[in-house]
Amino acid sequence: DALFLSAECQFFTDEYPGARKQYEGLLAKYTNSRYLDTSVQRLFAIAQYWEGVQAEEPRHIYKPNFSDDTRPRTNATSAAIEVYRKVYLNHPTGPLADDAILAIAAASFRDGRWEQADYHYTLLRNEYPTSKHQFDAHLLGLQAKFNRYQGPFYDKAALEECKKLAE
Repeated sequence: DALFLSAECQFFTDEYPGARKQYEGLLAKYTNSRYLDTSVQRLFAIAQYWEGVQAEEPRHIYKPNFSDDTRPRTNATSAAIEVYRKVYLNHPTGPLADDAILAIAAASFRDGRWEQADYHYTLLRNEYPTSKHQFDAHLLGLQAKFNRYQGPFYDKAALEECKKLAE
């Protein structure tokens, strides 16, 4: 209870890096906590906030943050991806697991990290077949696979995967 209330205090005072640490500590120590759903929801909200802030006010990856207590010290997008990963790993059957995987895939896609995007879209398609994100996982997964292809002098496995996915 104390870990959760400490995390909630930091969350509601907009000290998101500290709240993240407290929620993750709670989930690591008490995997079946009665606060699992709420903690995962809060972590997801923190990750969404960090992604939004980074999109509005981009910070260079090597420029640390020393003035804004709502942001992590390092790159906010990377921190958001780590938090999304914790969301689906700590509660893989929860209502936000597929949303977290889609968020990681989308961030990877935007950054041109095609293999990571492809991996997460594939994970979403295979592990969450009833997800509302299946259309996006198929369409953007196909694009990520196609973008992985490096030309006729390289391995054509990515193109064959594209063909299977399109079918």
